[in-house]
Amino acid sequence: MAEPDDIILAHLRELRADTNACFDRLEKRLDGMLLDSANAPRGLIGHRAMVERTISSFEDEMTRLIERIERLEARP
Repeated sequence: MAEPDDIILAHLRELRADTNACFDRLEKRLDGMLLDSANAPRGLIGHRAMVERTISSFEDEMTRLIERIERLEARP
């Protein structure tokens, strides 16, 4: 049976990969919105603000997860 720390690290790495994938999809969506901005300037402002808040939230969560993984990996 795997050690609890090993299981936690595996799950945290999986979460990080999932979060990175979500972040990449959000960036692509934002890029698409920017390209379409000529057609919907008001909508873009609202969507961009929402996406930026979401990206900021993901970045904060990623930072916390990375710090947690680093602390777990540093354990003897």
